Amino acid sequence: MSFSTHTGIRVTSLALLLAARLAIAAKPIPSGVEVDLLGRPCLLKGPFSKAVLLSVHQMGPEKITPNLTPKEMEQIAKQAASSKSLPPALSAYRDRLVKRLRAQVAYDKSLTDLKKKPYNPELSELFVKGLKEHMNATRFPLFRDEIRNLFSKNTKKTLTPEFLEKIKETVTSYIEPDTEEEFHKAIRTSDIRYECHFGEELDDPHGEDAEEDKNTRR
Repeated sequence: MSFSTHTGIRVTSLALLLAARLAIAAKPIPSGVEVDLLGRPCLLKGPFSKAVLLSVHQMGPEKITPNLTPKEMEQIAKQAASSKSLPPALSAYRDRLVKRLRAQVAYDKSLTDLKKKPYNPELSELFVKGLKEHMNATRFPLFRDEIRNLFSKNTKKTLTPEFLEKIKETVTSYIEPDTEEEFHKAIRTSDIRYECHFGEELDDPHGEDAEEDKNTRR
């Protein structure tokens, strides 16, 4: 083997070794951040910075409780909308969550305005106006017609609990749907997981076992 051939092999080997080291260095190093989940101390882990992981936790389903006030929902929506450097799956989740929360805030405001005025079927126009920007443009006419129909058929001419429940059901069917399942799928896709201490074992409340247990209880 000539000197030049031997040198060429050596250079190639060094180049491959350097490339391998650079690839290892470029691979994200898993990190974790301590969080509270369902009243228990947990570690949220994934190949992202602690700031990103904390942002993920702050817009998770555990933060979106049924008793949130409109002000609290708007605060969560604002915080989520400002989240940066999220992986694609969680960016999509964030966008849908923000749309849903802001639609719920708009619904609450429209309902509050409705209750301030004497009942009139024409109030349906006032009600749907406040929700228009939070709905799909192609579906909005269908929503408007359904609300008009509910108002026109309300023979009691007052905002009874039954009537308001029908309004709520209609609104819910047209705004962005519940995002909880999408959150669980998004963190799994992004290689993010919760590790929590339950007794002596380390458990993942969003893992496959948790999903199976959840489905069993249904």
